[in-house]
Amino acid sequence: MTKFGDATLITRSTNDVVQIQTVFVQLLRLLMQSQIMLVAAIILAYFRRAMTDDYFLNCIANFSHRSLSHHAFSSAII
Repeated sequence: MTKFGDATLITRSTNDVVQIQTVFVQLLRLLMQSQIMLVAAIILAYFRRAMTDDYFLNCIANFSHRSLSHHAFSSAII
């Protein structure tokens, strides 16, 4: 203790406390943001589901129609 002065010990202690507080605040911010993003993602997925379902159903229908017509055409030639 006599090796370091009072001012140095106070500065070091203060820096340690500030670092611990910074880590704690960052962890809390991360936890809060992840919960908010999860809720927002669920809400957006719920409202966008109808649009997305229609899009994918149309894509599947078009793909199956094309593959069936292509298959029918190729078998008719042979």
